[in-house]
Amino acid sequence: MGFSPERFTFILAVIVLGLMSKSTWETKFDVYKKCGWSKEEILDAFKNHPLIMTAFEGRIKTLMDFFMNIMGFKASFIAKQFYFLGLSMEKRL
Repeated sequence: MGFSPERFTFILAVIVLGLMSKSTWETKFDVYKKCGWSKEEILDAFKNHPLIMTAFEGRIKTLMDFFMNIMGFKASFIAKQFYFLGLSMEKRL
C-alpha cells in the first residue's frame, strides 16, 4: 500500500486492520465503491487517514449523500478531502 513505517498513520493502519475482520473491511470497501470511489481512491484515503474505515456504514452513506447530492461535490473530490468524513452532521454541517 505504500505506507511509511515512520509515520503515525502506519501505526493507525495496523491498529485498524487488526481490529477489523476481513468481511467488515470488504463491506466498508464496498460502501465507498458504491458511493463512487475507485479502489485506488479508497486505498489512498486509507493510507492518509486510516480511521475512515472505522466509520459506520450508515454514517458513510449519510455523509456521502450530503456532500454529493446536497453540496454537489463529486466522489473523487471527497476522496481527496477525506477529512470531510470526520465532520459531524449535527455539529459542523
